Amino acid sequence: MDQTEITISDALEKLINDNKITKEDKIVFFGANKSTVFMIDKLAEYEKVAIVDNDVRKHGQIVSGLKVYAPEKYLHEYDSKIKILIASEYYREMCEQLEELGYKESKAVFAVWKGRRYYDISEETFNY
Repeated sequence: MDQTEITISDALEKLINDNKITKEDKIVFFGANKSTVFMIDKLAEYEKVAIVDNDVRKHGQIVSGLKVYAPEKYLHEYDSKIKILIASEYYREMCEQLEELGYKESKAVFAVWKGRRYYDISEETFNY
């Protein structure tokens, strides 16, 4: 397991332990990427319903058994049972987009990984 997967695994465990996500929830993942595939595998016992992604080239694809949709098409009607998990460096923008659809961060939207891995000590890294 690489460091990103360990971080995601720890974050998922905390969400579960804090009852932020439960087996009664419908889990939606924002971003059709490697981190989402990892989360899908880790949440084997949970109801996973879809992946949403802003990349139109991914819409309609199946990733780890889940169909990929445009966020505004799949999440157009607020559903209190939906919990959205994000593992992306673009989580801030994604959270803003989801808030416009009625989904609030820390209530229905959870960023389980927010950054990049840096291996240098540049000023840019420290500022990030």
